[in-house]
Amino acid sequence: MAQAEHLPIYKASYDLFLCLEQVVRGFPRYQKYTLGTDLRDGARRVLRLVVRANARRDKAPVLLEIREEVEELNVLPMSGHPCQRCVPGIRALP
Repeated sequence: MAQAEHLPIYKASYDLFLCLEQVVRGFPRYQKYTLGTDLRDGARRVLRLVVRANARRDKAPVLLEIREEVEELNVLPMSGHPCQRCVPGIRALP
């Protein structure tokens, strides 16, 4: 299996994960365990999907899953919430 760490999509996904971790740490307790959990889980799913896509010959179906997951991450935060600064940066993903 090829390593995914060198891929721009992996680097962008990892940056998203790190950014969301920092943002969620500043959430009030209730949001940390509701919205924060969803954001963290979604960012981890994107990373796992990138690794899965890299290992497959037919990458298109997994890349579509990545796109769907990123769109869900874009919907989760409320407008104007601090994590808005992280999520739009991931739009460069295919």
